[in-house]
Amino acid sequence: MNFSERYPSGIFEERFLIYKERFRISETSDETMKRLFKVVKSLRAINKVAIECEKSKITDQGLKSLSYCLQRLNLLQSITLNFYECQKITDQGLKSLSESLQRLSSLQGVNINFSFCQNITDQGLKSLGESLQRLNSLQSITLNFSQCRNVTDHGVKSLSESLRKLKSLQSINLNFTDCSNITDQGLKSLGESLKKLNSLQSITLNFYECKYITSASMIGLNKSLMRRASLKSINIFN
Repeated sequence: MNFSERYPSGIFEERFLIYKERFRISETSDETMKRLFKVVKSLRAINKVAIECEKSKITDQGLKSLSYCLQRLNLLQSITLNFYECQKITDQGLKSLSESLQRLSSLQGVNINFSFCQNITDQGLKSLGESLQRLNSLQSITLNFSQCRNVTDHGVKSLSESLRKLKSLQSINLNFTDCSNITDQGLKSLGESLKKLNSLQSITLNFYECKYITSASMIGLNKSLMRRASLKSINIFN
């Protein structure tokens, strides 16, 4: 019996919504992530994943369990993870996730929200960047670290240096709203990397309420990027 015959309506177990080519998880916890393994064994053909953990009590251990499951979905092309205000997630959990993502060689789109995860620091961004740089098929990246106030210029630089290696990247959306330890130096590092990506067509950067980033730096970056003939859309907010 194939996958579509086993799950024709797209519903399997509490909290799991499964369809022919994608599945979605809501109301997550560490226990939910442990149960996920039983589901994943039957999902080899899945190519899209959406996981909602907003304001949940998931910890690094739960994220480790999730990561272990995700790396088995080697046909994944698109992944959306929402960890908005998951206060118990730290760099260690992000490291586990990063190690899993780098195994998904078919990934074309990544959308991860870590906004209001106050325990994520520069080290977490470094781990994520080192993972993403291995995914040569990536075309779109959306990362939200708004109000992750332990992120500094060092984290932005580490992430930027990794992103510049993604030669197939067409769209990038980075949100560092209210990351109050990021300065013009971090913005400069990011800009230098973006200018190396010849395939980029769309750029969205949000540094709203980053009090140490000046308007002059934002204007300078915008002007510099506008010289790129391949770019069709540039949105920079401060």
